[in-house]
Amino acid sequence: MRKSSARKLAVITALGICVGAAGALATSEEPVRWETGCGLSEPKLVEKVAPAYPEAAREERVEGVVVLEVTITAQGDVTAIQTVEDPDARLTAAAREAVARWRFEPARDDDGDAAAVRYRLTVRFKLS
Repeated sequence: MRKSSARKLAVITALGICVGAAGALATSEEPVRWETGCGLSEPKLVEKVAPAYPEAAREERVEGVVVLEVTITAQGDVTAIQTVEDPDARLTAAAREAVARWRFEPARDDDGDAAAVRYRLTVRFKLS
């Protein structure tokens, strides 16, 4: 009888741990898509690294606008870069490399707490 009770207690405890872990995962904050009226301030760019214009694209006079969707973390770092518009693979690679080094003042809620957001960025490549 004791072994059976101990086994039941172990199973119940294990289930409680799993339910608790699932609850924690369910409440972990996913970044929300930032848009006007979403209840968060807009992230502000504080450190911008200019993309290097790829020499071969420059020689071929390739221009274009790269649109990226990124996550800006609650610490202001850029992560999870996804390409939305890709005018030329060389320009896109240069834009992604530069944007990964950008830093932001993160979006904030009404209480002033920083929040992670999904945010669209454009990088223009234009020859003069």
